Order: sequence, then structure tokens, then C-alpha cells
Amino acid sequence: LAHANDDFGHDMHDDRRTMTLNAGARYRRVLMFIDYAALTSKDETGTRTDEVSFSLGGILFEEEPLLTEDADRFDLSVGVGLRLIGDYSGQDLQNDWHDLVGQEPTVLPYEEADDELLAWFSTEYTIFAPLDLGTWRLGGSATLQGLVTSEGAGKISPAIHGFLQHNKSDLWIGLRHESRAGDASTATKDVVRDYEDGTWATFGVRVLGVPYFSAGYNLDTEESYGVIGLTLDI
Repeated sequence: LAHANDDFGHDMHDDRRTMTLNAGARYRRVLMFIDYAALTSKDETGTRTDEVSFSLGGILFEEEPLLTEDADRFDLSVGVGLRLIGDYSGQDLQNDWHDLVGQEPTVLPYEEADDELLAWFSTEYTIFAPLDLGTWRLGGSATLQGLVTSEGAGKISPAIHGFLQHNKSDLWIGLRHESRAGDASTATKDVVRDYEDGTWATFGVRVLGVPYFSAGYNLDTEESYGVIGLTLDI
């Protein structure tokens, strides 16, 4: 479970990808996700749109450590989904938050677009440093994620991270690059894409394996965000 908000970023600009809600679950090798995003373009186009995505996927390959938890590992997942685009109460949710924190309401006309089918993949390779640090573990990971839509748009995102783990707590820092191609289905999404493409500096911290906070800053466009979430092992 996670909630991202640009108010948690460095400048509280309250625009573009202004809020997201995300939920995911895994059962054995089956993955399920629901993602919600409220997108706005107050200055450039004066419009807004919401996205609700449903996705189902599976883990095609997952390397299990045989002798030690510090063994290097690789995994690959793929999936498909459906993205609904239009008015899904993002304005109400945004202005409820504004009321809570004492900000002025944001009222913009909605853009509509055809719903989209999605196909995606995600792969990650993780290594651990061969150091005797007791209960501490030092390592790094490289990831590559991609997505294409039935409307001809696509996204590719490679990333590298270094991490430090202690029991069920960990700290990570890294770089992620985002690149999109194809036409955005609304003018609002086109503006958001322009601000999100580029290289992001990211960091995060998780405490006892459950609550976590992460944040990102785009080195090219100065866009930023923050995420608070929970990871539950049931």
C-alpha cells in the first residue's frame, strides 16, 4: 500500500502528478496491482484527468538463494492490464486534502480519452557485497521496467540503487531514468510526461519491514515527489 503526493516533495508545487494511491499483492507467483493517479496541468493547459489502472501479472523467473541470504539473485515479471482515463473523483480528493492542509481549492475541467490496454515487464538483478558486517548487509540492484499501451504509447525506465540492510530495516539511494515515446492520450498527460521524463535521484527508508518513506527529485526538470507506504507479509 502506498500514497504519493507532490506536496511531500521539495517545493509543494501541487501540480502534474499531484497524487497517487497504489495497492499490490502477491500470491505465490501471481501479482495483482491497482493504481490511481490524479493528474493536473494548472499553468500549461488548465485541465486535468484521472487514471485508474488494474493489472495482473506473474513472476516468470525468480532466483532463490540456495546457501545464504546474501546470494546474488535475478527475477523477471510480466503482466497485462487496463487503464481507465477520465473523471474518477481526483478533484474531490485533491480538494479534500487542500481543506485539510489549508490550501486553496483547485478546480479544472476534465479531459476524457479512450481507455487503454497495458502490457508491462519488470526485471531486477541484486548483488550483495562480500563483506562480514555481522547483521548488516550492503548491496546494490539494477532494474529495468517497461510498459506499452494499446494507444501506441510506451515507457522504459532503467535504475540502479545501493542499499544497506539491518534485520528488517533498510536504507537505499540511487538513480532512475524515465523515457516515454508515442502520443499522450490527453494534453494533461502530455504535460506530466514532459516533467517526468529524465533522470531522477531517489532514496528511501523502511523500518522493521513495514512502514516506509521514499522520495525522488528529477535532475532535469526539478520535479519531485514523496511516498509513504506499508509493506505487509501475510
